[in-house]
Amino acid sequence: MKNCMKRKLLVLISLILVLVCGTVSQAKAVEKSERTLTVYPGSSKGYSSFLRKYTSANEQVLAVLPNTARVEALKSSDPSVLKPFVKNGGTKTNKYNKGILVKLKKAGTATVSYKVGAKEYRVEITVLPYTSPVESISMGSIDLLPKLQTKSSLSFPYGKYSKKPLKINFQAKEGWKINAGYLEKAGYQKGKTIKNNKNFKLTRKGCAVCLWAYNEETEQNIDLLLLFK
Repeated sequence: MKNCMKRKLLVLISLILVLVCGTVSQAKAVEKSERTLTVYPGSSKGYSSFLRKYTSANEQVLAVLPNTARVEALKSSDPSVLKPFVKNGGTKTNKYNKGILVKLKKAGTATVSYKVGAKEYRVEITVLPYTSPVESISMGSIDLLPKLQTKSSLSFPYGKYSKKPLKINFQAKEGWKINAGYLEKAGYQKGKTIKNNKNFKLTRKGCAVCLWAYNEETEQNIDLLLLFK
């Protein structure tokens, strides 16, 4: 009788260990992270280095995966804030050309969860509203600040500005750091840094000036785009 009870007890302990180890193993398989994103005014455009084109500023890349990756159980805890989706990038020869993107709808918080193979991912996302990160900004004699208060991208005729040197003069708001760059054309990686209040020249139609702003306190990134069509 005692031996029987001992065997039953050992079996019970083994089952408990299996359940506990299984739970710990599952917990270890979930990779958690946090992101802060910006929702832009509806008509704003941005340049996506993943898609290699100008697109809606509210379609942003969350993760880049191998082409062979199989994404499952992709969902948002609050679809009214953001909606995740899978999309191929703009470089067919790149073996990392599959991306998980999010379409941002409004400010708020939401968790994106998905599974790739045996591994689960959960990304806690805080979506902050767009606010102009510049105290002042001008292109030559043109004051750009009023328009950049309500949208993050502006378009200009290439022919009008291609024949003379341009100068972008900007001052960041308190708490923001801004870098500026010149993108030769959508789909190309070629570009260069633009110095504040220094002359530069446009080289081809479809080029753009990009300003990347970062706030260390809020961890918010805001991109401004000046596109020359």
